[in-house]
Amino acid sequence: MSDWESFNDNYPVGMSVNLAMPFFRDGKIRMAGNAGVWESGLKEPEFEPIINPWVERDYFNCMLDTLYFDDHSIMNHEGVSWTWDIVPEPLYIESANMRNPRVVLGEPGTYTVSLEVNKNGNIFTKTIPDMITTTTCPSIEDCSNPAELPKDIWELLYVDSEEINYPGLAVMSFDDDPETIWHTRWSTGSDPYPHEIQVDMGETYRIYSFTYLTRQDGVNGRIKDYELYISEDEQNWGDPVSTGSFVNTSSPQGIDFPEGVIGKYFRLMALSEVNGNAWASAAEFSMVGCTDLTYGVPNRVMMHEVRAFPVPSSGRVGVSLPYDFPLSYIIVSSSGQVNDQGKIITGAEEYYFDIRDYRAGIYFIRLIGASGTVYHVKVIKE
Repeated sequence: MSDWESFNDNYPVGMSVNLAMPFFRDGKIRMAGNAGVWESGLKEPEFEPIINPWVERDYFNCMLDTLYFDDHSIMNHEGVSWTWDIVPEPLYIESANMRNPRVVLGEPGTYTVSLEVNKNGNIFTKTIPDMITTTTCPSIEDCSNPAELPKDIWELLYVDSEEINYPGLAVMSFDDDPETIWHTRWSTGSDPYPHEIQVDMGETYRIYSFTYLTRQDGVNGRIKDYELYISEDEQNWGDPVSTGSFVNTSSPQGIDFPEGVIGKYFRLMALSEVNGNAWASAAEFSMVGCTDLTYGVPNRVMMHEVRAFPVPSSGRVGVSLPYDFPLSYIIVSSSGQVNDQGKIITGAEEYYFDIRDYRAGIYFIRLIGASGTVYHVKVIKE
């Protein structure tokens, strides 16, 4: 490309340029400075295009997300038409013959994208192999891509202090409304730190992250130092799964558990406030997790020969037994309720459990062998 067009007509004398950028799409250069924005046509507005198909990122964790494709090619768009080709074929494409189509891929996997540009009868093409990868959408039933846990079944177990004037109730910390808050007592006096809230999440999950969203309308009560407990038993919390400090921000703050933590209940101990005040507050608490409690358990614990049959079952369900007698067993519903427990003394290869009187749903049978090894198996009652 040769020299630019000069800015001879009405260009402000003494203008200080902050930014100059070529806009190949329009065949112009634009300059911004202390006297506004000015433009001029490129000396050579027509040139051989450099094709560049674009999408905002190369990985999406939900195959049903809407993707926004665009043509970021270096070229003048006058006299141009487009043809997109995505392999495998997506579930939906707004139009294969527009510059910036919306696309829903629809299936997990990796997709190759080709963009063909026809400019005044001349064809230019670029193909990017494996340009995009997507997975199944987050789901509490898929531990490889877990989802935010439903909070409509959460219940408050205990809170040491809450403000009775709206908003301020402890249940507002998990009502899916960031505009409402839990706030410790303030209108009738203040309770000192530490503060504590305990929540029943309704079911037992493998939990991968906890998120604390501070109040969005101010800083009073934003928690600084904390201890977080997650347990299968609301009476025995054990050691905290995380300790640390939150920062004074309105952005969500997460605590990750890469291997997952099993639990039905959580307890947050607030130890101090960001400005040293006596209050604690929260807009929302959230968890990401899944219902498959055996996911990721190593083979030395989750033995391959432990299986249930038939699944689903409406009456008796058999379980193949590891040779690790005597075995203790416990049957737990997906909500964490213990339905049965006992011992298996016999050295049989199989054992049958009677689940005829159970409600339809998912149940987990946990076996503990004489060696201390724990075995899990999931069954479904029709």
